[in-house]
Amino acid sequence: MIKKLRVFIVLVSLVIIVTFVMIACTSQSQATAPVVELTVWDVPENEAYTMWWKNYVEDFNKANPNIKVTREIFESEAYKRKIGSALVAGTQPDIFYAITGDISFEYYAEGKMLAIQDLYDITPYTDAGRLGVTFNGKMIAHPLYIAITSFYYNKAQFAKAGIDPQKWTNPIQPTWNEFINACDKLKAAGLIPIAMGNAEKWPMMSYIAGAQNRYGGTKELFDAISGAGSYTAPGFLKGAEVVQLLVKNDYFPKGFNGIGGTDKFTLFTKGNGAMFYYGPWVISLIKENAPQGFEFGMFKYPSFPDGNPDSQSDIEGGIDALWVSSTTKHPEAVAKFLQPLTTVDNALSFMKETNFVPTIKGIYEKAKIVEVDPAVLVLLQYSEEAKHSHPWWDWCLPAPVAEELLNISQLLSMGEITPKEFVDRLETKARPE
Repeated sequence: MIKKLRVFIVLVSLVIIVTFVMIACTSQSQATAPVVELTVWDVPENEAYTMWWKNYVEDFNKANPNIKVTREIFESEAYKRKIGSALVAGTQPDIFYAITGDISFEYYAEGKMLAIQDLYDITPYTDAGRLGVTFNGKMIAHPLYIAITSFYYNKAQFAKAGIDPQKWTNPIQPTWNEFINACDKLKAAGLIPIAMGNAEKWPMMSYIAGAQNRYGGTKELFDAISGAGSYTAPGFLKGAEVVQLLVKNDYFPKGFNGIGGTDKFTLFTKGNGAMFYYGPWVISLIKENAPQGFEFGMFKYPSFPDGNPDSQSDIEGGIDALWVSSTTKHPEAVAKFLQPLTTVDNALSFMKETNFVPTIKGIYEKAKIVEVDPAVLVLLQYSEEAKHSHPWWDWCLPAPVAEELLNISQLLSMGEITPKEFVDRLETKARPE
């Protein structure tokens, strides 16, 4: 009996010793394992955005002791030069911020970036988000957020003119005839229908792009860009015609082509235009500049019953994205860092803290019950309903075409060239003989 007890004690002792040895070895292995270092370049969109990312990186580093992520931020204009030079030299960091569009896609085609769909599951992304960063059939970047363009309207001026959006066929998207009728009522009430300052030439572009999309859709746009189609296609012509109609009907302020800088934004908040078509930055501009008691509503670019049925719910907006360098030595660590951004909880947190609209499925219903700015919630609804998104043209068109578009937008608006001449000039720039 005593002998058996001794044997038992010896065996237990051996088990304890082996266990301690294994723990010690594991701890030593973890302590000596090389730390993977990742560098992220970004821009400070706003203070809330910067703080959200600071917390995300800190939490990630704590949860993953063998990965160290360093996020470096740069002033926007300086960053454009820095990332451009780095991509040319091949010295870009593991992960970096860039706007989607023709230039980014060209760098990807040159082998400068990896496609994220090769790194992790992309099913959590919305259709609009996924398509906005798709090139040659592959999703190639993480869409941080979509900066959706919307009409904002002055509720007091609408009421004065007898306009009730709730009586429209769709309260958040009038038909083109309902929109024109609203403009006419505003004029009759002695009000300026649309706040427009086109000194920088690009504000008019969104009106052209909106109508082109409603008639030709994103396929017509991207076919023109790729060369499979033409800038003389019907949707482009319709976009040019719409702009001339708006000017002819005196829906814009007098001298709108000379109004620029901050004045083009404060037209709306000062009551010199009942509607304003612009990106989500309007929300903060209204809060900063509008008088006390100023109330606004929102609606999408009008629908056209005779347009392309597949594009009536589309949205315009630039997608800011995170790209993965093809030179990274740690794609698995990169995937581990980026994939959590696709969870509903992180998307909600990002939206609540930054007021940017993420491109992750399934957050609309949950966003209703958390403290999300109501205006941002409307933009999220747009995103949920959209079949496609189309970027701002000066971001996605080839540089010669985008430059020509800006150069002749004022000529078009003043009737100094016809819609036909407008589209012909774009096509000539794209494909000179």
